[in-house]
Amino acid sequence: FLVYDPDFDLSQQESQRFFLRVCEEIEAAACSAAACQPSGALALEGAQVTCVLQDLLVLYRNTSDPAAGNIPDDLFDGFALSFFTDPVTASSPAELTARASQPGCPTFSAVG
Repeated sequence: FLVYDPDFDLSQQESQRFFLRVCEEIEAAACSAAACQPSGALALEGAQVTCVLQDLLVLYRNTSDPAAGNIPDDLFDGFALSFFTDPVTASSPAELTARASQPGCPTFSAVG
């Protein structure tokens, strides 16, 4: 069964780096089990591994900082909310952050 770590905070740089590294390892993982043949990869042949944090980082780079290695923790919730609700019309980091501060909006800073 799945156990969530209540102290894991994806808005933190170290957590983002860890999550992105796991995505990269899954994409590159080799598999020798019969179910992984003929490709020998963990992902199904022709399938693409989707990592939501990689996609979220692309959104941040496209709207704010093209050279960013992670999303700053004070902007993370706004970008995550925008990504899951309306990635096309969010026009600025300020707008994304404002969306996250609306009453009743979910926050993505703690998993649990």
